Amino acid sequence: MSAVMTGPSVTSKKKFESIKVGSIASETQYYKVEAIQGENVQLRNDSGEQCVVNKGYINNFVDIADYYIKEEIKNRTELTQIFLSHPYTALTVNFNKQVKSEDVLKEILSTHLNTPPAQVEKAFKATVKKALEGEERTAVGRHFGVTNEFGRVPFIDMDKEKGDKPDWDARNIQVDPRTINWLIVKGIKYKLK
Repeated sequence: MSAVMTGPSVTSKKKFESIKVGSIASETQYYKVEAIQGENVQLRNDSGEQCVVNKGYINNFVDIADYYIKEEIKNRTELTQIFLSHPYTALTVNFNKQVKSEDVLKEILSTHLNTPPAQVEKAFKATVKKALEGEERTAVGRHFGVTNEFGRVPFIDMDKEKGDKPDWDARNIQVDPRTINWLIVKGIKYKLK
């Protein structure tokens, strides 16, 4: 039977007090750039804490969600696989939002009211096609590699504000990987064929 150590020597030490030369440490943070001055960049993390890093740190250790140096054309299956295989990574994704019946109805009614009778059929075909695609949206942030019961990926959109409710992050959105048009991750922009 193994004993669990408790007592002052284990539980009362703060993390900083126990760190020593040779200790192994890690971190995963997500930042929003607040300012750039010369070769220094001021960052703010999800908790609102700020830090300043230099050009070398950015170049060697940070993924930038909208930075890319090359483009590649991929089919829908490949785009989905690339997106899902990069959890916990800063990325940009462009996709079409879920189609809602009230939005389709609104588009059709608008077309009906604003189209001369001779052009109704052509206008309705274009309207229905557009309405069934869903609104295009671009989100910048990260996901955690999980898919919900509807096949969507919960995603933290860091271009949105977190909100003031402590138990809810207003940046949460849902990305349907089957509607991805393009994404940027690890320096490459992948576009739908």
